[in-house]
Amino acid sequence: MSEIRFDALETIADNRARFEATGMALWKNTLDQANSGSWTDKAALADPDSIWGRLIHAGISAIQTDQPEALKAYLQGRQ
Repeated sequence: MSEIRFDALETIADNRARFEATGMALWKNTLDQANSGSWTDKAALADPDSIWGRLIHAGISAIQTDQPEALKAYLQGRQ
């Protein structure tokens, strides 16, 4: 597993197959702190698809959050 920081989410999405081929899991913090950029729990609570959904779609498989119940409910709702 590797914690990942990025300038553009498209960089992750464009290389998703490479990460998956190596078996690498990608981890992103969405904690409400400066180094999370705009990818924060506060933003995810307001619009989970634009934060958690986009991260997952790009290939992020581990999200560190202070809102585990909200993320769990979001994931269950996607199924």
